[in-house]
Amino acid sequence: MLRLLSIDDDEEILQANKIYFSEHQYRIDTARNAAEALFLLNKEDYDCILLDIALTDDNGCDFCRRIRQTSDTPIIFVTNFCQEQTLAEAFECGGDDYITKPYSFRELQLRIDARCKKPASGEFQMLKFGPLIINLKLRQVTVNGQLVRLTSSEYDILRLLATHRNTPFTQGEIYTRIWHAPDLGDAHTVQVHIGQLRKKLNALCPDKTFIRTAWGKGYLFVDN
Repeated sequence: MLRLLSIDDDEEILQANKIYFSEHQYRIDTARNAAEALFLLNKEDYDCILLDIALTDDNGCDFCRRIRQTSDTPIIFVTNFCQEQTLAEAFECGGDDYITKPYSFRELQLRIDARCKKPASGEFQMLKFGPLIINLKLRQVTVNGQLVRLTSSEYDILRLLATHRNTPFTQGEIYTRIWHAPDLGDAHTVQVHIGQLRKKLNALCPDKTFIRTAWGKGYLFVDN
């Protein structure tokens, strides 16, 4: 049973989320602001966090950065904002996904399940590419023995590309496979995640470029 934390200053949304997800066999806690959320996060471990961008006592993106200092729990932003700049900041601060209000509970449920998906029991558990090691069982990535703190979506993109070495994927293909939703032309979402992923890998291994751009074809993983 997945455990969720829903953070929103709208009591009606919190109550609606609690009713829906409790009825669908999730455990869900709610918080009306960052202070309440921080108290719960210090007590409990969650599988996914639903985070409003506009909180009464903090900026959602700033709070996301605080969470990312100690946790890689998937974070899905729930927001009234749909401007490109706001969405870019949501991803750059460590968010894995976003959904705009008003939203379909079923769509939100699918996005949560996609972010929390575990590898199949019979799946091989380790990918090794020189200094880069991807532990599929633990969903962890290390470079030169150092842990790379990735968001859930950054990890899923890396895993997708690494398990199809030298095969280019377009932005639309990546979006469809990772977010489990039709590509609506929102290429910026994929671009931001690829940029963040490259930055984190390059910081620990500046002499190798694992993710390259094949102009006109998309992104691909190389290990030579």
